[in-house]
Amino acid sequence: MKNWQITGFPAILILGFLLITGCTSTSQDTSTPQIVYVTVLVTPTPTISPVGTTIQAETIVPVQTETDESISTQLNDKWREIRVVYDTFNENKNKLDLKSDDDINELREINIPYTISEYERIKNELLQITINNYDLENERNILVSICDYKIKFLQGLSSYYHALQAEAFSAEKSLTEYKNAKYLFQDERDIMSVIPYSVKYWEYINTDDQVARTYIFSADQGISRMSKLVK
Repeated sequence: MKNWQITGFPAILILGFLLITGCTSTSQDTSTPQIVYVTVLVTPTPTISPVGTTIQAETIVPVQTETDESISTQLNDKWREIRVVYDTFNENKNKLDLKSDDDINELREINIPYTISEYERIKNELLQITINNYDLENERNILVSICDYKIKFLQGLSSYYHALQAEAFSAEKSLTEYKNAKYLFQDERDIMSVIPYSVKYWEYINTDDQVARTYIFSADQGISRMSKLVK
């Protein structure tokens, strides 16, 4: 009886161990596998498209060449202007009492400078005309020379009348102005002397030459008078 008890106790321990082991046995993992998504960034290779070059056809603007007839008309218009400017100057000059200081000042300070500016304008406009014809170019050069000698004449006239004014208060100043006037009138005639002969302009230029000679003579008389007074 006693021996069974000793043998049964170990058996009970073994049985309990087996039961415990069976309950705690590791079962196989049957869970659903997780899917890991990996994002790969792919940079697309740029597509090189051919650059379209637009070629515009050059627009050729035809050069409009003025005809000789058109140029001749322009020259005739300038010739008319030259005469009108001088005629207007003379009309205004004749209205003045050139024995009065006030009127002489008006002539020297207003009329003469304005007329000179008009001749300078006409000259510049003449020089801007493009000419390929020799005869027309020669005519244009004559008109430019007329403007040049008209300017010299007007400058001489200003000095001449200044000399007349100065006689009243300074013989020395008057003498200087008479000499300057004579010099300018001679310059005027020098320009005239190299102008090519032209039937169209000869009479007009010749008349101006006679006027210049008259003023040179008057300037010489003034020089003679003032020279006697200047010590």
